[in-house]
Amino acid sequence: ISLGLVGSEMCIRDRVGGSEVDSQARSAFRRRNGFEPFYENETVTSDMLKGIYVLVSGAPCIAYSLCGTRRGLSASVGTHYTAQIDAYVEAQIPVVILEQVPGAAELLPNDTISQETGETAQDIVGRKFKEAGYDVAHKIVNAADYGGTVNRERMITVAVRGDLFMKKK
Repeated sequence: ISLGLVGSEMCIRDRVGGSEVDSQARSAFRRRNGFEPFYENETVTSDMLKGIYVLVSGAPCIAYSLCGTRRGLSASVGTHYTAQIDAYVEAQIPVVILEQVPGAAELLPNDTISQETGETAQDIVGRKFKEAGYDVAHKIVNAADYGGTVNRERMITVAVRGDLFMKKK
């Protein structure tokens, strides 16, 4: 999770938070930003998110990844992707950008919860945002299509609070 205030040129001006569980990544974050990241984004409460204009988050993907267990919501780490939305909505963050592997939008065979409900993690994310009045869309992009050196697909979800749109007369 990277929490930032967006400047007029649409770049992150101030990073105000972050979370990381890997010790080497935590050290790199600390060196680059000058402060300690949260251990997990579940420890970031909605009160801490007040005043954030744009939030970018990449929840752990191992539960949905082809390289992981593919247990989705049935794995404890798989619930991070859907659980984070509640705090973002409660804090009324105007723009939320999420990064996840495409498997979060699939009914995975090893995910007994999604199989039982018929609802993928991405379905839950979209529903939570829509119920809170956000406009939400997602798209799968590939790093190679943007000059990356690897064929790496990611699903990008953008949720914008509905009151930010101008109404047609």
